[in-house]
Amino acid sequence: MSLAKQSNSTIIPVVKIIDIFSGAGGASTGFAMGGAKVALSIECDPKMMAIHQSNHPETKHVLMRVGGDVKTFANEIRAFLRKNLGANETWHLHQSPPCQTFSKVNQISGIKQVGADERTNLTLWSLDLVEALAPPSWTIEQVPTALKHIHTRRPWTKNARTDVVWGWECGASVLRKRLFLSGGKARLVRTVSSIKDAVATSSVLPHLLTESPHEIRIRGSTNTVHVKPTDGSKKYNRPIRWQQGERLRMLDKPCFAPVASCSFRLVHRTNAAGRPAPVSKTVGPQHEWSFLRNLAANELKVLQGFPADYDLLANGKHTLTFYESINGDTPKTATVRISETSRIHAVGNSV
Repeated sequence: MSLAKQSNSTIIPVVKIIDIFSGAGGASTGFAMGGAKVALSIECDPKMMAIHQSNHPETKHVLMRVGGDVKTFANEIRAFLRKNLGANETWHLHQSPPCQTFSKVNQISGIKQVGADERTNLTLWSLDLVEALAPPSWTIEQVPTALKHIHTRRPWTKNARTDVVWGWECGASVLRKRLFLSGGKARLVRTVSSIKDAVATSSVLPHLLTESPHEIRIRGSTNTVHVKPTDGSKKYNRPIRWQQGERLRMLDKPCFAPVASCSFRLVHRTNAAGRPAPVSKTVGPQHEWSFLRNLAANELKVLQGFPADYDLLANGKHTLTFYESINGDTPKTATVRISETSRIHAVGNSV
């Protein structure tokens, strides 16, 4: 994401980011890598905030659930900016409201269905916040299937810039597609124009090539595939036949995107006796793909585009320092317990 600001002077203003639904820091890290400063992080999950804080210690972290009256919340943001925005500084509003109700993985489609889910309202609330604040630049991240609902419920968004972007287009080695609505001077920059030039899994995780002397691939996180029969009959789901090679990614290509609730698995070819099948050998019905191991969260984060040194925290207890309100002056502390499940959840929910 590029947030370069045009200026007639030789001084380039500092961009301060307000990141709402900040999670473990995917968007914040991208903005920071682009030279911006993350001034405010708002998140409701203490484990995700602990990871965010470990990597963005200078940011003010507010642990709270958003929603409710937009005007009151907007006034809180304005008060924060009055205290924290310098004369030569500008700001950008980024929001990543929950996408589960719009996700194809959850098989939810149609405005009538998604409109009944509380998480859908947070997307509309985020759009209303943009209207209320009128920031100099803004972005909202969602899944592409949300666009119809957004345009129907908030028609003014038809005039906003719309980008549907694959993760590999921005330098990550993942097949994750996201919708970005933006306004003001913000613009999203694609660094890769063709999937043929996308970063390969083996380029960012070269050690995977040494896991087995035989052919290795990565199994995606979903267990079923949505089938649309050619004869016009009703759509249905069936189990993915991954043992026969269905929906497995080769290491010389981008990987499926990590998902918070599922494990990614390395698999290799074996025969009926459980022995690996040589890569050079023609693999027939007697060979299938079998489980090798799960990918770790610290591997998934690199696929997702995080820096290799991004700290997902070790197993065990960690202290989180946070505020309960945007303009609160007294920090509080809480103890959070981080596990491998927490780390995978953090990566899977990151932009």
